[in-house]
Amino acid sequence: MGRILNLAAAAVLTAASGAASAQATELPVPCVAGVCGASIPGFVSSGRATATINNNLLRVQQQTDRAILNWASFNVGVDGKVIFDQPNSSSIALNRIFDGNPSRIMGAIEANGQIFLVNQNGFLFGPTARVRTSGLLVSSLNMAESTFDNGLLSPELVRQTRAALESDGRVGVLKPDGTPVLGDDGQPLEVKISIAAGARISTVGKGGRVMIASRTVDNAGEIDTPDGQVILAAGEKVYLQASTNPSLRGLLVEVDAGGEAFNRMTGSISAARGNVTMVGLAVNQEGRISATSTVSANGSIRLLARDTVRRGGDNQNPTFVATHGGRLELGANSQTTVNPELADPATAIDEQAQVPSSIELTGRQVFIRGGAQVRTPGGEISVRAQNEKLEEVDESPFAFDPEARVRVESGAVLDASGSDASASISRNVVRVELRGNELRDAPLQRDGPLRGKEVFIDARVGTPLADVAGALAGIGRAIDERTSAGGTISVKSAGDISVAGGAVFDVSGGTLTYTGGAVQTTQLVTADGRAVDIGQASATGNYVGLINPSSQRRFDRWGVTERVQGPLIGRYETGRAVGRHVAVCGACAGARWKFSRRRHGRAQTTGRGTRTGWRPVDHRGAAGRCRRDAGLFRTLDQPGVAVGADGRGRRCVAASAPARALDRLCHARRLHARRPVQQRRGEHTRSHDADDGTWLGTAHHRASCRSGWERECAWRQPSFRRGGNHRSGQRRVAACRCERRPRVHAGRPGLVEQ
Repeated sequence: MGRILNLAAAAVLTAASGAASAQATELPVPCVAGVCGASIPGFVSSGRATATINNNLLRVQQQTDRAILNWASFNVGVDGKVIFDQPNSSSIALNRIFDGNPSRIMGAIEANGQIFLVNQNGFLFGPTARVRTSGLLVSSLNMAESTFDNGLLSPELVRQTRAALESDGRVGVLKPDGTPVLGDDGQPLEVKISIAAGARISTVGKGGRVMIASRTVDNAGEIDTPDGQVILAAGEKVYLQASTNPSLRGLLVEVDAGGEAFNRMTGSISAARGNVTMVGLAVNQEGRISATSTVSANGSIRLLARDTVRRGGDNQNPTFVATHGGRLELGANSQTTVNPELADPATAIDEQAQVPSSIELTGRQVFIRGGAQVRTPGGEISVRAQNEKLEEVDESPFAFDPEARVRVESGAVLDASGSDASASISRNVVRVELRGNELRDAPLQRDGPLRGKEVFIDARVGTPLADVAGALAGIGRAIDERTSAGGTISVKSAGDISVAGGAVFDVSGGTLTYTGGAVQTTQLVTADGRAVDIGQASATGNYVGLINPSSQRRFDRWGVTERVQGPLIGRYETGRAVGRHVAVCGACAGARWKFSRRRHGRAQTTGRGTRTGWRPVDHRGAAGRCRRDAGLFRTLDQPGVAVGADGRGRRCVAASAPARALDRLCHARRLHARRPVQQRRGEHTRSHDADDGTWLGTAHHRASCRSGWERECAWRQPSFRRGGNHRSGQRRVAACRCERRPRVHAGRPGLVEQ
């Protein structure tokens, strides 16, 4: 049956050859029996497919989920177009090209499924190339039929330490008879895959993948895979393995006999909510590489200069491990970023962990040139200069290697600072239905008139009347707020680390700005007719009813439910800015570290020096962790630096370097619960222990604060109404609160208590 199909396909193309020859546009030419080699039966080696030509269009109809197609050449002219019609987006067509020259893609290729293009003499994508598929593999490394049949991620490949893609050993372009092809300079042409400036490669749908694999990979064009992965792999062998790490949704890639991978200045690689991986013995990032993160999917970038693969792990969980480091360079104009999608309205509750964005820079020698930007707001940046014998466990010490080094030039920016977020202050009002579970600690209310009622509670205050922790935990936060805390910068080297003055490592916290809004909470009605805010209600009180700012009305006849605005109760609160905490930073003496501090709502950023008088303002507390990496940080002019946490939970830095070089390299804000003010005799006020900066009552404006705490008050505008407890036109205290200032330990540089 397959033989009949091959002859049929050849006949279709032959019938249209007159029309094709009249066209100047070049299109792919399928193999016929005996043309592409004795072992090649014709156009189709596996599966079922046909090909037809109509003017400048070549259409391939694939009837089976998988097919292996053979081509004598696969060139697409500027006006040419190739379309693959496949059963579905997961269908794969392996296109083996038996051409004595690199394939030239100048026109368009489209497919609703996945396309594998393999030409061992390489590819050239011109500036007019347009490729849009569900998935794309372009390789000058051969793929065995058994690998295609079993899948690129077959467990047998890992257990047997076999490469998914492998070169036949050729260095230059070879004709079918083995004769080298010479260039204009008379030298053999190098086997490589080049993507020229202006070329565009993209995937349709979600979860697409673009993989470019060759001895040399050179990208100056645009590659885009939303919710997918972009892989540039340079080497003679490429090893692939599925990732088990939830922070990396894609493939783990390693190479043998590594080559050079370039992303030129005009190159742009993006993977929204996905991953970008460049791997080879020499990795050069000169252009733009970007990914994005949302509350449900993080982005990541891995630039890995390494090769020489061996098997690691155990028999149950084998892995590929690289054992030789190479050279990684980030150019002066490069941008390597993983940014949150601030326009995404999706939210997530605090219980749902936010997988951090990450950027990994690894090589035996890592150079970050002046002007290079590495940014991931609230994420993790890891820079590692690893020795030739790469350890399997990341936290294990590196063996000393005098050739391993990290160089960060003046003007380079490594930025893991938090995002600036905004939210309405009305968001703090949550709706709760009081049932037996919520009223379990209030027996007098369990069978009273409040049972089964809907109430509105200020999450910052809560209510002693019921247990509403579940509702408070259900407050959703957008990605900007979930990445507002400062991130992590970790720098490790098996040799030395040199950071020039003027390089910036930024781990400052972002700002959460509350916009003004109405805070409308439920008012409970007592037996004597008084209205009591639910935040101040007593569990033992006698309540006969309630007043809600809105209510729900249902029309059973029509199946319609609507919410109706109730009495205009509550208050309006003006907007304010809240600083976020700094999480963790690595250690590099000599760089200018930036830490954002908030004082009375205004941001101030500072570099070196001792800073005092700053108050913690994050009501959620510090969430970072400090790593202790003693002895791993060596610079050319500074001794080692150790980063850790003391026994009392304070984030700190301790080192033997001079005091002037000991900027606050590691800092995490910890919020101390604000103590109640000391009342003066005769004043009537309740104790308040607000840890979110909540203003105390007006009776506090004459109260004093304990030693080490400072009182801050807000004032209302003058009122000219008659009566009241103040003179006409005189300013009136609205509320006051006590705040504690952190102490800086004298005589112990770099140790700061929060």
